Amino acid sequence: APFRRVGAARVLEAIPEVGSLEVPAQSEPEVGRMTTQGQRLTFADRLHCRGVTGKGIHIGVEDIGFSFWADAEKDGELPHNTGDPKDTGGYHGTACAEVAADMAPGATISPLLHTTLSKMQNFVDKDLQKSGINIITRSLSSTGGGFGGKTGAWCDLVSKAANLGVAWINSAGNYGGGAFWSGTFKDAD
Repeated sequence: APFRRVGAARVLEAIPEVGSLEVPAQSEPEVGRMTTQGQRLTFADRLHCRGVTGKGIHIGVEDIGFSFWADAEKDGELPHNTGDPKDTGGYHGTACAEVAADMAPGATISPLLHTTLSKMQNFVDKDLQKSGINIITRSLSSTGGGFGGKTGAWCDLVSKAANLGVAWINSAGNYGGGAFWSGTFKDAD
């Protein structure tokens, strides 16, 4: 659509009675009062300038500690979200949701509070597909359940989500031990 507008502006500008014409710059609001440092470090801000904001994407933030969620909504830190977590045990999940909103300000953010592996398994098995979530981000460590050794219940859960077309991003926490992927990501399309 922006290219059509530029073409139309050039046609109109060619009319002798029109002195000059320019296409108005589209503005995107900053998300909340504070923006994560990662936005610039990962060059996400450059994508935002190009209109790539995560619009149409639904991110599930699997975490614990969603205190101050309503405050984050009110302050504009979580502009597009669904759900109302009732957890009052810390604010880690709310902070992670705010980072996701800064990185993808047009995305819908949903809190996912599953305090045990079995609750998360139940969600993936029964509700993930109908939830509309495209990405799960989980900034928690789970000792004894996989990830570090590339096998186990959590790895099986990630595979199930991937088979449903959902990308799963998990932190290595302080237990990764160097067993993580590193490289330059290249999107084939």
